[in-house]
Amino acid sequence: MELKRVLLIENAAIVSALRKMSADELIELLLSEREEHQKAEDRLKKERKKNKELKKACKDADEMNSRLAESINNLEKEKSLLAEKVRDTAEYYKSAMANLYGSKSEKLRSIMREAAGRLDELLPAEKEKDISGTESSVSGDRTDPQVPDSTGSEDPVPGSEPEKVKRTEKDSSCENPDGSYKNVPNPRKGNKGRNKGKKKSGVKDKQISGLKEKGGCHSEERVLSAAELLAACEAGCRFHHWETVTHVEYIPGKLVVHEESVAVYTKNDGTGTVRASRETAELFRNCVLSPSLGAFLITSRYMDYLPCYHIHKKLERMGLSVSRQTVTNWNRMLGDRKLRVIYNRMKRYLVTELHYIQADETPQRVQDDGLGSGSVDRVWLFRSSELLRDGPKIILFAFRRGRSLEDLQAVLTEEFSGYITTDAYVVYHSLDEQKEGVYVTNCWAHSRRLLADAVKAMEKKTEAQKQKVLDSVSWKALSKIRDIYHMENSLKELTAEERKRQRQLVIRPLVDDFFEWIREAEKDESLSKKSKTMRGIRYCLNQETYLRRFLEDGNIPLDNSAAERVFRSYVLLRDRCGQITSLVGAEATAIIMSIVETAKANGLNVEAYMEYLLTEIARAEKEEKTSGMPVSEDYYDQFLPWSSELPEHLRIQHQEKSETQNEA
Repeated sequence: MELKRVLLIENAAIVSALRKMSADELIELLLSEREEHQKAEDRLKKERKKNKELKKACKDADEMNSRLAESINNLEKEKSLLAEKVRDTAEYYKSAMANLYGSKSEKLRSIMREAAGRLDELLPAEKEKDISGTESSVSGDRTDPQVPDSTGSEDPVPGSEPEKVKRTEKDSSCENPDGSYKNVPNPRKGNKGRNKGKKKSGVKDKQISGLKEKGGCHSEERVLSAAELLAACEAGCRFHHWETVTHVEYIPGKLVVHEESVAVYTKNDGTGTVRASRETAELFRNCVLSPSLGAFLITSRYMDYLPCYHIHKKLERMGLSVSRQTVTNWNRMLGDRKLRVIYNRMKRYLVTELHYIQADETPQRVQDDGLGSGSVDRVWLFRSSELLRDGPKIILFAFRRGRSLEDLQAVLTEEFSGYITTDAYVVYHSLDEQKEGVYVTNCWAHSRRLLADAVKAMEKKTEAQKQKVLDSVSWKALSKIRDIYHMENSLKELTAEERKRQRQLVIRPLVDDFFEWIREAEKDESLSKKSKTMRGIRYCLNQETYLRRFLEDGNIPLDNSAAERVFRSYVLLRDRCGQITSLVGAEATAIIMSIVETAKANGLNVEAYMEYLLTEIARAEKEEKTSGMPVSEDYYDQFLPWSSELPEHLRIQHQEKSETQNEA
């Protein structure tokens, strides 16, 4: 009640005060109150805005904290991986030091103790993984050889029982090939596939496990005699470990594992190691591929035209467990890293020594060429003239990314001079015009194709229609070209000089008559300008200069059919084995096909020749590595398919073969 009375008194006082105020004073009071109210609202809005910004800042801080936590976790993982790599590296160098100084030498112990101390300083959290020990675990159940001491007694040297050193070296067979196109960027894959790291352990054992179960394994062990050990070190040597090379040999119809183990000894004076000599030369380090198996792969793919999937299944049935990709990689590495030196010598000989060649080109799609889905690469073919009798027969495929003049010049280089028999593609004519000493001769088989198509398109059902064909311009032109071919075929067994003389006497009048006749036929108004007959006539007239050039030399063929016949092998390979996926693979295919087709042309047993060639290349590389002196490229000339120094068992005796076929 008291509070109510006080409020009534205050309200009455306010009402009396308001009654005493004038209208202006009352308005002024209301405006001031309104202004104060507006200011209060503004302050409230500012506070709300500050609260909103503060909430946003808190949210950003929370997100940043989560990102920082994730980064810390990633750094911890990277740190652990780095620690593991450091440990692996330390283990590798420990093994290397053990090979150099011996597993029980004091020098090695001191080096490893110092390394372990530094490593613990860098990685204190990993102290439980101490690497200071010098003893390596013994693996396998091989009986180690008893090494005679330096005095020649037959008692084993104390401590000669070996302890195998675990290797962690990178497998060089998995390296990227150093081909002409290896640095071409691939926008589809980027850097994917590079730096794959070391090969997984146990892969080789898994590949050959099936062959070993079948009993197809042959092992050899090579040791040094007491005299050889004494000659290597006067203080004597002690056995350290075995080094084993494993590869798979192909014997027609089966595969056999061949293991060759050589003993490695440590010199007692601590100056290094000495090992027994190894007879086997590896194609690729830590790879089971042997020359005989490589020759089998090459003949299966490039002569029998089997896809890698079929070869993979064939090897699997024989007991070798390799993937389809491994078979593909083996083919690529053989061409790119082993046979390239032979290919380069063949190309060098064709460009510098031959002056009569035939050329052609065909499309080749490469999946990852970096040029887009609509691009088409090219494979060029260059072969020695089919009429050459004295020189070697060379067939060379060259993969290029186009069919321009620059691509043609990149293969023939500036050193080539002579005659090129080919079709009427304008690039060859540009080379003829721009380079002195190069002369293009056109193919007569191409000159008759449009005329032959015109004859094929005519109706021949009734006698009247057949007579119309015989009276047509196309048929008469083909008859004149047939007479030229008939006379040329009769001269094939002659020498180049005699053939040139007979061409001038017999064939030149036929060629002159042919061109005079088609000039008159071109004026025939009854022929449509767009018909195949008229197009064939104009083709012959436009190419007259190049079609006549075969008369100038007896080594120039009348047409380019020999090159097109060789291309059938490549087209079969392309159509049956599918699309090539990489530029390096396309170039390796061209290299292998060149050697295979050249070997066939020179009468060699391709599989036996490829085995011999790969063996000699591996042996030369081993000698180069041992001596430290590079092998000259001229050294490989003795292994070229036409070399007279090749063993006789590589050659096919055509006479004996034909007699055997006749008896059958």
